Amino acid sequence: PARPNNIPVKPQKRLVYILSILFGLMLPVLFVLLKDLLNDTVQDENDLKKATDAPLLGGIALSRSGKNIVVDSKSRSAVAEMFRLLRTNIQFLLPPGIEKGQTLLVTSSASGDGKTFVTANLGVAIAISGKKTVLIELDLRKPKLARYLNAASNEKGLTNYLLGQASMSEIIHASALHENLFHIPCGPVPPNPAELLLYDALDRLLEKLKAEFDFILIDTSPVGLVADALLLNRFSSASLYVVRQGQTKKAMLKTLGDIHQEKKLHNIAV
Repeated sequence: PARPNNIPVKPQKRLVYILSILFGLMLPVLFVLLKDLLNDTVQDENDLKKATDAPLLGGIALSRSGKNIVVDSKSRSAVAEMFRLLRTNIQFLLPPGIEKGQTLLVTSSASGDGKTFVTANLGVAIAISGKKTVLIELDLRKPKLARYLNAASNEKGLTNYLLGQASMSEIIHASALHENLFHIPCGPVPPNPAELLLYDALDRLLEKLKAEFDFILIDTSPVGLVADALLLNRFSSASLYVVRQGQTKKAMLKTLGDIHQEKKLHNIAV
């Protein structure tokens, strides 16, 4: 005679539960691993350490305020304090015993890494400390520094001086951000920026600026794309290489490693 079975043959609850737990754990782990493997941008300090032995000078948190300038004499935000810490750390990077004319070259791998943001706010931080500071917009291909400083777009700039159309006093403009802060804008964007950087007039300008200012910050073109920054190495006391988390490609860090190993830029730090 037929006998009833109180335990169903299918589906087996225990097996379903076990498989559900395994899939629930494995799928998220697999997703995270694939996301990490397919991500080709810099995520943390370990990515930098794998690519280069260049010292890490500091880190700046992302500012969500939407402002180009986040540092002022009264600001106590986390980002402003990070710039003050960066200002302090730079003292260990620059050659000792030089009272005036310390020149810092700021570059990056590609456009959008934040070098102009760092240049402008670091310049304000140094000016607040009592040092007479000038920012030079030497990214002649894609200038943005004047816009960050809220300067007028029609001001005479560096290209005017190099072409003999303006004097040194005409291209140095005071900044409304601080009494110790000055800037030299790009001027009209030239068709031959690399050639202009080799002009003797630029050498004479930097010599005069070093005698007049305590700090000179040069915002230059990304070194990963063009050689402009390498041409300006003759002026610098040290170089700052800006890397942006989630933006800078890991492959581009090879350029940073080569520059540091071959000493193409003086005292480079990240």
